[in-house]
Amino acid sequence: MGDTEKPQFEFGSRSFRIIVELNRSISSVLLVLRRIFETHRRRDEDKSGSNHEAIIRADEYFLLCASAKVLRWLDIAVKENLVPDDLKKDFAAIERPLKDARDMREHSEDYNLGKGKFPERFIHEDEISGYKVPADWTFVHKDRYLIGGRVELSELAIAVRKLFKSLQSSDLWFLPWSDLGLDEYGPLPD
Repeated sequence: MGDTEKPQFEFGSRSFRIIVELNRSISSVLLVLRRIFETHRRRDEDKSGSNHEAIIRADEYFLLCASAKVLRWLDIAVKENLVPDDLKKDFAAIERPLKDARDMREHSEDYNLGKGKFPERFIHEDEISGYKVPADWTFVHKDRYLIGGRVELSELAIAVRKLFKSLQSSDLWFLPWSDLGLDEYGPLPD
């Protein structure tokens, strides 16, 4: 897609459906991020002893699945020349860890029994802390929240928010977005 070219979208067309599915996937990620942050805030404020871990674990799994969908729809949109390929740049560093964490959580029974497609990648050593964490666990180290010990939640949140802003500023956001909670987490870094 050229810098000045803007695709035309006819309602219901293939191109329109691809962009809408990308929009929906991004919306899902943004909503579940909001829910994860809210659940952690409630857990920190809750004096009843409930730790909300089951909710957080379910939300993390959905986040991994929805994020993988974003990557797939973004790849399709780039291949169809509907969006510029530079929109993928913020996902470059997190794409492999994201796919690993998602796939390994989906098949955790195999990996925990020493099987699985990539058993050598199931246990991941965090470069900063030196801790080794399996892909089906979450690890918090200082201010870093790592799903599967490898997907840093803040990096994922920033990449998806930047993608949303890029699509919105390019008139490629076709869904309502006021309830996505984007303003609650402050401005995006440059």
